[in-house]
Amino acid sequence: MLNDDRFIFWLRVFHSLMPHVDILYNQLQKQTMDPVELSKAIFRFEENILKERQNIDNIFETSQNNPTKKRRQDDTMIKKNRCKRTYPFLDVTKLKTELQLFYKRTDFRDINSSVHLLKFIIENNLTLIFSESYKLLKIISTIPMTTAEVERSFSSLKRIKTFLRNSMTEDRLTALAMLSIEKRIIDNIPNFNEEVINRFAEKKEENRVNI
Repeated sequence: MLNDDRFIFWLRVFHSLMPHVDILYNQLQKQTMDPVELSKAIFRFEENILKERQNIDNIFETSQNNPTKKRRQDDTMIKKNRCKRTYPFLDVTKLKTELQLFYKRTDFRDINSSVHLLKFIIENNLTLIFSESYKLLKIISTIPMTTAEVERSFSSLKRIKTFLRNSMTEDRLTALAMLSIEKRIIDNIPNFNEEVINRFAEKKEENRVNI
């Protein structure tokens, strides 16, 4: 049966359709679902099912003898093995299927950050459907990708807190470090130096009045 063409065809059809059904089902289980949200969820479901229906002619993959296809499969296997070595607790095959579904649906593609996508999955009860993506998004959201920002902070601290400024208080050190690290933002503020001088003069005047 596993070699039967009809069986393989319908298996792939349902493999494409059922994730959309699962997403809609779990969204309808939300306790805070309102009529507007319900209407949007059903509309997205119909839209995605229609897309799958239009692509049904392309559901069969190209022949295994295609060299381009073979090379692409080899690249995929290399990436899978690398991912397994780095994160052995991830099911790479299931993760690939989930990510393909992400790229198909506009409601997922429109989300512009991993944190917002993670929040969307949690709020819509999709943690079980997208279990591997959920794990991956938690990793991405908690582990910094590079150490450049941390290294830049220490470099700024080394320049600011010199031997002659060793008695600087924590509040002043934090403020100066922020000014140094976020220099690009400060450069875009018009008349920044004049504003600082005016604030400083006002505080001095307040102190003289209080005295």
